[in-house]
Amino acid sequence: MCRFLFSSTIALSFLSATAQQQLPPPSPSQFKLPAPEIVKLSNRAQGLVEPIMLPLHFQSSPKTECDGHKESGEVTFSLVVDGMGRPRNIVFKRPLGKDMDSIAIQVAESDRFRAAALNGAPAAVAGILEVHLHSCTEPTTDVSGIKTAIIRLSSIPDQRFGISPTAPDEANLAPFSGTASAQEVATRGYSNILPQIGGDIIPPTPLFSPAAENEAGTPREQTHESCGFSMTVDEHGMPQDIIPFKSVGPPALLNRAFQTVRMWRFTPAMKDGMPIPAHINVALNMGFL
Repeated sequence: MCRFLFSSTIALSFLSATAQQQLPPPSPSQFKLPAPEIVKLSNRAQGLVEPIMLPLHFQSSPKTECDGHKESGEVTFSLVVDGMGRPRNIVFKRPLGKDMDSIAIQVAESDRFRAAALNGAPAAVAGILEVHLHSCTEPTTDVSGIKTAIIRLSSIPDQRFGISPTAPDEANLAPFSGTASAQEVATRGYSNILPQIGGDIIPPTPLFSPAAENEAGTPREQTHESCGFSMTVDEHGMPQDIIPFKSVGPPALLNRAFQTVRMWRFTPAMKDGMPIPAHINVALNMGFL
C-alpha cells in the first residue's frame, strides 16, 4: 500500500447488461455528467502568441534527502490550455505505469499558464506536456500499525509544454479541477456521474497493461487461474476504486493481480470528444510457475 504526498492473458469487458447484473450501475438520479464547454482551438491561427508556463508554487520546498528508494521518470500528457491559462482535458499519452503517474497528474493539474493570445485576446490551444519527476519512496507505518510507504517529490519537476500542430478546430472541455462538478467527484467518488458505456460514449482503451509477474520478475505461464476486477477509469486514464469480484486461485494470486491492474493506464472514455470517467470490468487469466 502506498500513500502519496503532493505471461497473463488479459480481457476487458465493459458493463454490458450481463455484467450490470453482477455490478449494478448508478441509478439515473445519480447520473450527473456535466455538459461540455466547447471552445475554439487556435493552434493553426496566424499571429498566435503561444502560452507560457508559470512557475509552480509549493507550500514547502521538496525534501531532497531520501532514506528510501529514489526513482526518476517522465510522464507525457495531452491537454488543452484554456483562455484563462488553466490545463484542461489532461489525458495520459505516455505514462510510466508506476505510482509516480498519480504525482504527475497532481503536478499537471496544479500548472498555470499565461494564456495564449490571438489578436490581443485570450485563446485556447491544445498541446503536449512532459513532466519529468524525481521521487522518493520511504517505508512507514500507519496509525493501525500496517506497513505502508510514502511517495513524495524530491525536487521540483522539470516540465516542457508545446502546442500540437495537428489539433482539431474545437475541443469539448471537461470540468476544471476547481469547479463544483470536480469537487463533487473528489468528495463523493465517481459513482454519482458514471454513464453507461454505449451509444455516443467511446469506452476506455488500454494504453499500458503489463502482464503479472512472479516474485523473480518473470511473466507467468498461462493456466486456468483467473481474477476479475471492477474499476473506474477516471478522466485522465487512471484506474480508481478497484474491487475484486472474481478469484479462482489462492489469495497470493489475487494480490498479485491487484498490484498488476492498479498500474494499468488507459485512454479514458470519450463523449463528444470530452474525456469522462467510466466503469469497466477487467479479467486476468494467470498461472504459477
